[in-house]
Amino acid sequence: MVEKKLFVQALKHYCDTIWEYEKLSDRVYVHCDKIAEEAEGKAYTLTELLRLFRENYHFTTGDSLWESYLNEAYLQSFFDEEGKKHDAFQIRFRVQGDETKYYMIRMEKIDAGHLIITGKNIFDEVNEKSLHRSLHKSFDCILNIDVATGVCFASYSTDPADFAEEEMDYAACTAHFVDNYVAESEKAQILQATKLERVKQELETKEDYTLFITALDQKKGFVYKRVMYSYYDANKKIITISRLDISSLVERYEAQIKKLRKENDLDALTGAYNRNYYETNLKDTSIYAGVAVIDLDDFKFCNDAYGHTAGDAVLVGITRSAKAQLDDGDELIRYGGDEFLLIVPETGAERFSQKLERIREAVWKLQIPGHDDLRLSVSIGGVLCDAGARESVEQAVQRADRLMYQAKKNKNRVVTEDDAQNEADAQAAAQGAKKEQQQILIVDDSELNRMMLRETLQDDFRILEAADGAACLKMLEQYGTGISLVLLDILMPGLTGFDVLIDMNKNNRMENIPVIMITADDSDANIRRAFSLGALDYISRPFDSQIVYRRVSNTIMLYTKQRKLISMLTQQYREREK
Repeated sequence: MVEKKLFVQALKHYCDTIWEYEKLSDRVYVHCDKIAEEAEGKAYTLTELLRLFRENYHFTTGDSLWESYLNEAYLQSFFDEEGKKHDAFQIRFRVQGDETKYYMIRMEKIDAGHLIITGKNIFDEVNEKSLHRSLHKSFDCILNIDVATGVCFASYSTDPADFAEEEMDYAACTAHFVDNYVAESEKAQILQATKLERVKQELETKEDYTLFITALDQKKGFVYKRVMYSYYDANKKIITISRLDISSLVERYEAQIKKLRKENDLDALTGAYNRNYYETNLKDTSIYAGVAVIDLDDFKFCNDAYGHTAGDAVLVGITRSAKAQLDDGDELIRYGGDEFLLIVPETGAERFSQKLERIREAVWKLQIPGHDDLRLSVSIGGVLCDAGARESVEQAVQRADRLMYQAKKNKNRVVTEDDAQNEADAQAAAQGAKKEQQQILIVDDSELNRMMLRETLQDDFRILEAADGAACLKMLEQYGTGISLVLLDILMPGLTGFDVLIDMNKNNRMENIPVIMITADDSDANIRRAFSLGALDYISRPFDSQIVYRRVSNTIMLYTKQRKLISMLTQQYREREK
């Protein structure tokens, strides 16, 4: 009995809890318990002891862990022939004030009838281990400096080879690090910044002193390190240096900056580059590149007729169609509204022209979901930027813009510098035709339809408009052969297009005034009837504005030549009759 008391007394120096389990009585004697001090010197059944702790303490690991060990069957198993000699487990629980306790519980058989259960609070050890694990994950090196002696030693390092000696001179250690690992451009600066006197001076007014260093890693190349100095103790005798690799953080930061810069340079709607990107990066540069101005035809009418949501879908669709024809390095820029710029570096005239044609064709084939009747086209002007002549991109854009306006006259066209002479000839011919001031009468009950036709033709012809068949007949009566051509819809309120044709035949107007039917009703029966009543051509809606322009121009030209020929023959006949 004396030996047991001495044994228990000795354990008190190392344990916070000492219980004794007696096999025969199945009772637990509490010799010592720094948590449940009121239980010391008492004996409990297992059930009573479990109830005591369950009512007074909260087991955060769950009752199952405690109950799996503290039960009669398990404790009795120590006394079996092949029973355990000892066992141990950790348990976590909270006491008054929500204080957390971490206990290591050990059970050990001391003789044939008795089992000693001891518990030790390991809260500090657990915290220390957690901190150590955190340091391992967070830092690649931790040094401590004795301020008085300038001696430093490594308390932790991912690479022990960095610090071969247990104690080192701080100045020599720093010089070695700077000499062998710091980027050449930073060596002088870092050597000054890491001097112990400088560090102490900085820590007089700051809680910590932080440096950012570009260092050389044998495996990774140049990496980024954060080195932080701070006092370890309140009396400021020990300075702790923690070194952390922040390469991944810097890379993420740079990637984020790059992403933000890119987003700032992109048009929010279309994803093409924006005007800011052009002004900042291209406008004043001089490069060898193809430069094009791309303008959407009749975009205002699209917005007016279909709404701005459809207009946005059109801009997105055109951007996507254009980008599909581009190569890496080509830059598409939304310059403003429905106008785009295209920069194609290091390209030849033929290749550049072919690319612009592919863009024009892609847009022409584009279908906008929910708007099957919407036909899109672009007018494009393209030039080659002459870097050898020190021409800026902005100057090239101005030249391309002028060619774009040439293309705009007939729409859905590409005009490049190689086309300039041909375009000049075409303009001269157009001006000559315009001098004749041919008048075209557009007859349609839809104001939008008349507007689209007017926009297509008004640059080269005078336009008259009528909203129904009756108004058309009045204008034919008023202007007579002063009208060079009639664009006539079929379905209109009151007098239809067929009624107009019948009246024109009756009054012999069909011989001198050609009629082109332009309508959405393209049934075979209507086409046959229109031609039988004297219509010269038949155009279905939706239409290609360029095709309409060509058919109108060719028809007027044909009738003009026909009239000149009749006039010449009449004149010859009269001269013979004299």
